Amino acid sequence: MEKSTKTIDVYKTKTVKKKTGEKQVEIFTARDGREFTTESGCLKHETELNRIDKFNSIKKIQDGSTYRFPETWYFISDEEELEMIKNMVGFYDNYNYVHINDEDKNKDSDILKIGDWIGSYNFDGGDYRGDVYIYTLEYLSKKFMKILKEAKLMKV
Repeated sequence: MEKSTKTIDVYKTKTVKKKTGEKQVEIFTARDGREFTTESGCLKHETELNRIDKFNSIKKIQDGSTYRFPETWYFISDEEELEMIKNMVGFYDNYNYVHINDEDKNKDSDILKIGDWIGSYNFDGGDYRGDVYIYTLEYLSKKFMKILKEAKLMKV
C-alpha cells in the first residue's frame, strides 16, 4: 500500500452550494492501482487481493467436463429394464436434448448396454426444452482415474 497526497476538484459542500477549487486529500493506493481515501478501506481491499492470489495458486486439475455426479444409479439387468429406465429419465421425450457420457446422442444410441450401471440428472433449460444427462459408471470411473493419475504426476 502506498500513501500519497492528491489535489482533487471540490464539487459540493454540505450546504449544497456549488464550490469551485481544489482540495488536498490523502490517497491510499492498493497494489493493483485502486485508490482509497481511507487506510482501512485500502487494507481491506489488499487483504481480499491476497486471499484471491492464494486461492489462484492452489494446484488444480480441470478436465473440461460440466457433469454433476448423479445421485441415483440403476443396474441394467435386461432389455426391459433398460427401456424402463430410459423412459423414466426422459430419454424418449421429444422436448429433451439427450447427452450420454458427455456427448450429444440421438434417440437410436446403443451406448447403454445390459450390465451397465447408469445414472442421470435432468436440467431444465428454462424454455420448453430440457436436457437429460446420462452417464455410465464405467465412463465416469475412467474419467476419475485419469484425473487421479494426473494428480499423482503433479509435484505437491
